[in-house]
Amino acid sequence: MPRGFSETERRAIRARLEHEGRKAIARVGLRRLRVDDLVKAAGISKGAFYLFFESKEALVLAVLATVEAEARAELERRLQQPAESSRELIARFLRYQFEVLDREPVLAVLTDPEEAAVLLRSITPDELGEREADDDRYFAELFARWQADGILAEVDTHVLAGLPRAALALLQQREMIGSDRFAALVELVIDSLARRLAV
Repeated sequence: MPRGFSETERRAIRARLEHEGRKAIARVGLRRLRVDDLVKAAGISKGAFYLFFESKEALVLAVLATVEAEARAELERRLQQPAESSRELIARFLRYQFEVLDREPVLAVLTDPEEAAVLLRSITPDELGEREADDDRYFAELFARWQADGILAEVDTHVLAGLPRAALALLQQREMIGSDRFAALVELVIDSLARRLAV
């Protein structure tokens, strides 16, 4: 039975597990992620792991929440920079959705349909619903602000909140679309949407 940890130790160990989990997800993906490897890298016993996370999937969700918070903060910084027009600002938002999914290793794992399926099988419908609702709230609020500021056309913000998931779906189909034309297609989609949505 693992010994008790002080609150300071608990915070440090949890942070280490999340850090090691983030590195491991980027390196091996979700299918090959193993608790044994995580605890070895974090310097704790396997039994101690379950004091912090009820499962490997719970750790993955914690890592995804951290990555998502970082991505949102970076998006907000980018959107604060001056734009020549509403269309440019909307295009910047759309381009970032593709960029962050490609650039951030943990999110990039989700662009692999098989890896995404592993995650979807491992979380409960309630957990998935909560995550989707949080995304919808965040993006709907952003778009409502843009509509109030005269940046964005009057389009249902709930529908628009699905744009990041649409970017993920397109990235998951990159191979089928063809890597030789994928970047040009994405730019066409971004430009078309920005033209349609800008005031």
